[in-house]
Amino acid sequence: MSLASTFALYALTALAEIVGCYLWWLWLRQDKSAWFGVAGVVALAIFAWLLTFHEAASGRVYAAYGGVYIGLAIAWLWMVDGIRPSLWDVAGVSLREQTDLFVVADGLEMAVRCRSQLADLHGLDPVATPGFTVRPSGGQDHDRLLLPRNRDRLRDLE
Repeated sequence: MSLASTFALYALTALAEIVGCYLWWLWLRQDKSAWFGVAGVVALAIFAWLLTFHEAASGRVYAAYGGVYIGLAIAWLWMVDGIRPSLWDVAGVSLREQTDLFVVADGLEMAVRCRSQLADLHGLDPVATPGFTVRPSGGQDHDRLLLPRNRDRLRDLE
């Protein structure tokens, strides 16, 4: 899944969670119709369904999702509730987003280590061999990314 697709999924998931909780709040605290509660249940069911599309049920995924959720919650505060975020709100979101960069960077470092170990296992040169762990059937674009010496070794493995 691309970074843009992952972000879009996180944003949709966060929006479903925020809407579902907000609708319940309107029903229970603002004396709105019970239909708000029903719509909230539907939104929260969509939230739970969207969670199944996340790449893993791991702390790293939920940490990154949490950053998107917080950013959308502050935007919701401003756009729906009409409350302009304070300097502290903006500072908190900024700090939270910076920690997400560390989470993502750690994940990328782990991916590089895994790719390097797989390269060693199969006798490949891990330098300039992006994506060789995922070999699409007959993918010309994928072959183009490999160094010529690695293309030959991968063909030998097949």
